[in-house]
Amino acid sequence: MRKLSLFLILLFTVSLVNSQSINTQSAYNALKEFTRAKNADEKQKQLAAAKKFIDDAAVNPETANDGKTFFYRGIIYLNLYRASGSTDAGLFETAIQAFKKANEYDTKKKFTEEIMVNVDTIRQKLYDVGVAYFKLNKYTESMMAFEKASTVYDIINKVDTAVLLTACVAAERAGRFDKVRDYNLVVLKAGGNSADIYYTLGIAYTKLKDKDNATAIIIKGRALYPKNLELIKAETNLYLAFGEDEKAMQQLKLIANTDTANFSVFFAMGALFDKIYNDTSKTKEVRKQALTSALNSYQKALKINPNYFDAAFNMGILYNNVAAELLFKANNLPNDAEKEYKALKGDADANLDLALPYLEKAASINPNDIQTLTALKQIYVRKNQADKAKAMNERINALQKK
Repeated sequence: MRKLSLFLILLFTVSLVNSQSINTQSAYNALKEFTRAKNADEKQKQLAAAKKFIDDAAVNPETANDGKTFFYRGIIYLNLYRASGSTDAGLFETAIQAFKKANEYDTKKKFTEEIMVNVDTIRQKLYDVGVAYFKLNKYTESMMAFEKASTVYDIINKVDTAVLLTACVAAERAGRFDKVRDYNLVVLKAGGNSADIYYTLGIAYTKLKDKDNATAIIIKGRALYPKNLELIKAETNLYLAFGEDEKAMQQLKLIANTDTANFSVFFAMGALFDKIYNDTSKTKEVRKQALTSALNSYQKALKINPNYFDAAFNMGILYNNVAAELLFKANNLPNDAEKEYKALKGDADANLDLALPYLEKAASINPNDIQTLTALKQIYVRKNQADKAKAMNERINALQKK
């Protein structure tokens, strides 16, 4: 009797182990029935059964370290995700983690090829979501979808640099320069080594006001790619962002020598000269030279791009400011300095005449810019052109009511 009892206990134990290991096979069988089912109800029933069996197998010590268990679990949860209408992120995440464990536990590489096929399927689906969001100008959502697509390669212990760089484009559009930085650092660590990476990373650090890292990465990039124009521009932007005007000017001149059709470079040079002119602590001679250089630079920008609003506006405002300074001097002369007053007033009027066509050009390019319209109104008032001043005032009022 004792021997019989011992036999029954052993039989029961073996049956228990078999019943646990059989869950993986049962999940597989249910998955096969799911693919064969002809109607939605039967498909749902078989998928639910497959889920139950594979969940049990995933937590049982006998099957919890089996590559086959998690390979099936990945497929089942991927189908559950599809059945949910691709709305349940939890199901999708479970599928990803299951394939990751399958790759880890599948030491004999029985499922390597099938895992790779499913990884690419998941990656492509997320990539397509990112593209769809990008086309809708939903750049934050696009960025996150691309980021998720890139992490899928974690399953096979690889870095998806191509998708990360695509995510970087969306992140730039979204203004998420923290993400631009993070994506490029991952690519750099993974062995990506191009001028574009250093340029984009340098710009990201600059936008994030991280001067030390911006300087370090741009210097490294310039050392590796000394003739790369984009890196020279990144270095220029760095100096401009942190107020190092002299260094910025040197870089702008360097760019202007090679990129002669880049109107934004000449505009940036003009803006720096403009800044020097408006600095009253500078000597009269320095300011005079800066004024001439600023006007020449803006002219070059407009010659390349006649419809460049910023250059036309700045040109007009610069002449307007010169006129204002001359009028200020004239109005502060002694009452008996009539000759000097007339001379200064004449020079001021001449500069207003020079300002007018540029501001009118700016207003034609961007008719809704209130700053431009206000400057025009003031000039028309000074020139006693009441009808034009009234028209400007009406346009300004209409825009302010919107």
